[in-house]
Parts: sequence; structure tokens; C-alpha cells
Amino acid sequence: MSTTNIDPLLGTAAQALSAIEAVEWHTARCCTIVTHMHTLQTHVEQDWLTIELTYPEQSLSAYNCLLKNTGLPCGVRYCLDPELRLRVDVYTGRLPRSVDLNARAASAARAVVESVTATDGPVQATVSSGAGLDPQSLIEESGWAFEQRADATAVFPIDAERGIRHALLNAEEATLWMPIGSAGKTVPPERDAIAIFLLRATASIRAVRAVVREHHQVGLEVVLPGDPTGADLAQALEALLVACDACAAEVTALLDDAQLAAAYLDTLSETDSLKPEPEGPHDWPDYQPTTQRRR
Repeated sequence: MSTTNIDPLLGTAAQALSAIEAVEWHTARCCTIVTHMHTLQTHVEQDWLTIELTYPEQSLSAYNCLLKNTGLPCGVRYCLDPELRLRVDVYTGRLPRSVDLNARAASAARAVVESVTATDGPVQATVSSGAGLDPQSLIEESGWAFEQRADATAVFPIDAERGIRHALLNAEEATLWMPIGSAGKTVPPERDAIAIFLLRATASIRAVRAVVREHHQVGLEVVLPGDPTGADLAQALEALLVACDACAAEVTALLDDAQLAAAYLDTLSETDSLKPEPEGPHDWPDYQPTTQRRR
């Protein structure tokens, strides 16, 4: 395995971002970039490039990580593996020659660095530019069956092992979203049980992040890369299928059963890097998680 070492003395985000742009990602199988106390690491496995850093802030609640996931750029996500990490996966497999993989990877790496500075709570990101995205041709190229709603939303049936679920393509935001259930009636300990479970589960599933949307809808999401191809859409749908098989039924059970959620919390190790929020008033934050995100 070849290694690209970036100057470990880089002291500022600007220097690190310049170094990111200089990396030849199509040949660098392992890379380390150090910037203002954060170490960005990459590795390649099969057809995926993973870029991540161990998140230094330990004061975040698990549920707040799901709120923040909703707005992080380029599909960056929080996950527990076993420490809290910021991670993004870039598909490098069978893509058209016109795809600039180096630009995709550099953009994803920049997004990880920028996500470290995101404030606590939901990220108020700008709308992802879906201009120029032709969902019809993208879907046809992917080869996946779909249904079209009256509002032109494309809905993909996901035939999971434990029942069919549905993924919705948002052409404007270039995202695939699979709702699992509402956490609107849960209290802090229960919602953190759900969040910790999802943060752990999505650590082992490429490209999929756990999010909370309006009306406290908990679900799974994949953000498509810039100028997505049918292969990108197919990979995103396959990732959602894997994620659905891995955790959707369990999350539904945790949402429906407060005693089960409490029992799950009791099994967590004292060394877990995320702890549940202390139980307080049984109401939700005043803010609503945003559905806006940027690429």
C-alpha cells in the first residue's frame, strides 16, 4: 500500500485545505493531514475511499449528532467506531471516465475539515445545488425500479429482508431519504438510545448517515456527489438496502418500546465516548432540524 504523507506541521485550516487540494487522491491509498489539533486520515477498501477524523468534542449528545448530520456537507456524518468520528465515503468504482474522482475526493476531504467547526445543534447549511440534475435519466441509468408521485418525487421500493421500505429521491438536494419512524413522543433517554444505536450501526455501512428531519422523523440518508451518475444512484440505493437490513427493524422497535430503549442504554459501556443526555423536561428543543444541506 502506498502512502502519501502531508507535512504534519500544518497549523491552520487554510494550510490543510491547500494540502488537500494537492493530494492525488486517485493514487493515494493512505494519507494523513494534521491541522489545528485534528488529524484527517484516509484509507481505500474495495471501491471506496474513506476520509475521517476522530472528533475531539465529547460534550455532544448522541441525539444532537443526528440533528447535526442533517446539514453536514458532502454526505459527511457522525458515527461511533468506537469513538465519535466525522466520516465521509467516496465511491471510486465503476464510474464514467468523465467523472473527476480527484475533485470529488478533495471536496469530501474539505467538507470533513469544515464540519469540525460546525456549531452545536442543527447545521444551517445552504441548499444543495441540484441545478442540472436530470432525475429521469439518472434513474433510468441506475436500472432501479421506481414509482413517481403526483408531486414528481421518485420513490424507490427497498425490498429489505424484513419488509419493504421506501427511499425518496430529492432532485433539488440530490439526496436519498428513507424514513423509519417518528421520535416525536420520546423523552431524552429513549431518543439517545435510538441515536447511539444508529451512530454505531452506520459506522459499518458506507455512505449512509442517520438523520432527524422535520416533525422528528428519524431515518437514513445518502447524499449524492456532485454531477451524479446512474452508478452513483445505484450505489446509494444499495447502501440504503444494506442499512435497512442492518438496523431499520431495530430502530422501529426502540421507537415503539420505551422499556427496550432503557434496557439498551443499560448495556452501554462506561467507556462509551457518547453518553445519553440527562433526563429533563419531556419536550423538544425549540429549533427544528433543517432539511437544507450543501455539497
